[in-house]
Amino acid sequence: MTTRFLKIFALSASAFALAGCITPPDRTAELTPAPEMSWSDAMTEYGLSARAERSASPWWYVFNDETLNALVEEALAQNLSLAQMRASVLEARSALTLTEAGARPAVSARGQASAVRMSETGQLPIGAIPGYSAEQMLYSAGFDASWEIDLFGRQSLREDASLAQISLQEESLRDAQISLTAELVRAWVELQSVRAERALLHANLDRQRDILEMVAQRREHGEASDIEVEQAELRRLQTAVSEPSLNMRERLARNQIAILTGQTPYDLTLESLPEASLPDSPQAALSGMPSDVLAHRADVRSAERQYALTARQLDLTRLDTYPSFSLIGSVGPETTDISEFLSPESLAVNLAAMASWSLWDGGRQAASEAVGEARLQQAELAYAEAVLTAVNDVESAAVRYGETLQLVSNLEAVLASAERLNGYARGRYEGGTGTVLQVTETERDQIDVERQLTEARRDALFAYIALLKALGGAS
Repeated sequence: MTTRFLKIFALSASAFALAGCITPPDRTAELTPAPEMSWSDAMTEYGLSARAERSASPWWYVFNDETLNALVEEALAQNLSLAQMRASVLEARSALTLTEAGARPAVSARGQASAVRMSETGQLPIGAIPGYSAEQMLYSAGFDASWEIDLFGRQSLREDASLAQISLQEESLRDAQISLTAELVRAWVELQSVRAERALLHANLDRQRDILEMVAQRREHGEASDIEVEQAELRRLQTAVSEPSLNMRERLARNQIAILTGQTPYDLTLESLPEASLPDSPQAALSGMPSDVLAHRADVRSAERQYALTARQLDLTRLDTYPSFSLIGSVGPETTDISEFLSPESLAVNLAAMASWSLWDGGRQAASEAVGEARLQQAELAYAEAVLTAVNDVESAAVRYGETLQLVSNLEAVLASAERLNGYARGRYEGGTGTVLQVTETERDQIDVERQLTEARRDALFAYIALLKALGGAS
């Protein structure tokens, strides 16, 4: 028995030594980093300065609103889509643990008791054999073990692929967190914009009501006609007609906030909203060169990790052309007599060294490698596209942000002019030299400009949010 085991070990050692002379394939080359780029002249044209370091505070802190900060924290903790993605990260980490376990021997215990009755009239005439019963009991127990000998780096590649999968899931989660935060802050800005527009609407209605009362009093003294009173009333009604639209926008914004924070619209409470006004647009700054932005863009990092995962999968496919080796064995008692179960003579030992090497598969291996190479090419192109998209997102968002800031500045000048003109018209009417039509027209012009300015300020904040999202979720 000992001699046989020694022969098995000798044969196994010879096979492993022979396999050691086989050179495993080189790993697929890592992804070539994106070339160094610089921002276009448009970036400085819109006043976006570059700085070396990114802010340590979350970007939405620039709005200095405790309610918004609490909403973002709640959304990051309670959003159902993020919860699913966190579960995917846990799944990937558990898969790595499973992969690492594959490098260790597997040991299992077994036990069996079976009753067998063999045919007495079959090919083997059991009944004619002296001392041999057709009915037998078989008792066995023991331990089985198996171990795959990794000579060509399969296990290392499997673990690297699992690590790449974890990184991919983590970057996907981070990308979703950035998108969620941007959507939530945008919904909050929309809600604040609606509240500011409603406050402006009510202020304008109060002014128009004052005009209507003034014209009505002048009619009582014979200084104004019924037509002038109706004109003033018409302007007031035309202004009031926009309130239902504001109510709808507020409801939709609240619903959006509720969904993003993992609540139903009925459960959402916003008791501590600040006064109905929009914050000023913060000054945005670019954090270094485009390469610095790419290093923080979750979608670019996801594309990079997808390439790494695809490369490791291709390497594993290529290793299928190499032999695999494993050791298997079992030890334990086996007997037909239960009284002899623990005797040394009942001990059964099995030890085997196994090798497997595919010699011909009808072209399956070549086709599998071609599929893997095509997928790797797709992953490389997807990375290149992600890089271009990231740079374009920043450039486009910067243009929109700069243009909306300029629009806000222009409308502020227009509003100042409209307010002066409206004041002149009121003064002339109160002095008896102007008409109510002039007052209502200049009042309407001022209301239109105020509405446009509020919308422009909202759009500037939307553009700022888009720019921060394009920069990778940090200011």
